[in-house]
Amino acid sequence: MNPKTKVLTAVLMMLFAASLFATSFEISGNIAADTTWTGVDTVKVVGDIYVNNSITLTIDPGIYVEFQGHYKLEIDGRLLAIGTSSNMITFTAANHSTGWNRIVFDNPSSYNDSTKIVYCKLEYGKTSNDQSGGAIYVYSFDQVLISHSIFSNNEADWDGGGVFCKASNIKIKYCDFNNNSVSTGGGIYIEDCEPALINNIIRNNISEVVGGIYFDNSDAVLINNTIINNSNRGIWCTNTSDPTFKNTIIYGNSGEQVRLHESSCDPDFYYCDIQGGSGGFGGLGAGANYTGDYENCIDADPQFVSSGNHPFDLLNSSPCKNAGDPTTTTAD
Repeated sequence: MNPKTKVLTAVLMMLFAASLFATSFEISGNIAADTTWTGVDTVKVVGDIYVNNSITLTIDPGIYVEFQGHYKLEIDGRLLAIGTSSNMITFTAANHSTGWNRIVFDNPSSYNDSTKIVYCKLEYGKTSNDQSGGAIYVYSFDQVLISHSIFSNNEADWDGGGVFCKASNIKIKYCDFNNNSVSTGGGIYIEDCEPALINNIIRNNISEVVGGIYFDNSDAVLINNTIINNSNRGIWCTNTSDPTFKNTIIYGNSGEQVRLHESSCDPDFYYCDIQGGSGGFGGLGAGANYTGDYENCIDADPQFVSSGNHPFDLLNSSPCKNAGDPTTTTAD
């Protein structure tokens, strides 16, 4: 090999090595072709991003999506942010005080295939100017699955500290909502729809009205959820909301565990553990005005493990252990 060839080979090897160890890139603006964020540690968002209709943005496991200012990711097409249990995708803000401005689904075309947000961490989202949905805002779009994800330290100026969901029958499964804050609905705000909430933990969220979940004209289905230690109530139902709860623990929330704001609200509870029982419900729909089903429910300390990687697992001595509806299935 002559000297010139050796030099060229060395330069090419250096460039190839540099590409292998690329750590970040910056992005903003419209995404108009199917795109995958891959091969880097960090994607730095330096302006609002719009994923056009019929376009798919795919984010590889382990990518750290860091918003450099108060910018949003708006999806008019499809988002596939699918991490793994050992390599989660993170959405966060470079400046925690400023935050970032949510993942937004604002009436995209129903012809788009399903969005999937799986094994993701969403933290330090923050809205302003009376906007809702601290980390995720969904309006008039059913095709959203949020699964095995963590929502923490998000804040909305109006409704839904973690997730705002309106007119959208989405699915939220195996997620942890903690330390989110808002005026109404610290963990989740649900309006005019029937989403499915399965195997979620909603804890330590803060709100002036309800820290756990707020239902407005909604008949959601909730199975195997744990709603605990939220400020200002665990559940709030208003405007003829009749959600169905199965195998759910509602315990340790400050104030009422369940508020039925009007007499038209009659949620159903099956095989649940609710502190204070149905006699502890508050609002105009409580007491003699409550006519929903309340079957095979208990009022007892759920006895969580309270330590380790899964502190909300149940002790073997828990009265909730193996006490759920035996006919219930919650397959992925």
